[in-house]
Amino acid sequence: VAAWCLFLGAAMVLGGVRDRLLAQRLGEETARRLLTLVLCAIIFLTTWGMVCATGLRDPSAAWRIGAGWTVATLALETAMGRFVMKRSASEILTDYKIWRGRLWPLVPVSTLSAPALILALAG
Repeated sequence: VAAWCLFLGAAMVLGGVRDRLLAQRLGEETARRLLTLVLCAIIFLTTWGMVCATGLRDPSAAWRIGAGWTVATLALETAMGRFVMKRSASEILTDYKIWRGRLWPLVPVSTLSAPALILALAG
């Protein structure tokens, strides 16, 4: 749970950096792509720390952790989009259109796979 909260905090900070600093300099789409990749790196680095700190060794547990993080991420994103930002479902799904250059799908994929990948790499 603590690792997922770090992901959430990082995503919020990066969103602020994108909106206040980078979008003006790089353009909205370039800034969005860049910071999506940065968030994925943060997810993997944080997960590496969590795996080392907890001594996680069970691949099945690693996949369950990743699945839990992913469900929490998608639920929060949907709730925030619908109820706080008042976005329609199609507006929320716009971020998932990878064929239009959106890289956001890498975030739930990273969140899901990071524990198992880090565990496999750690041997």
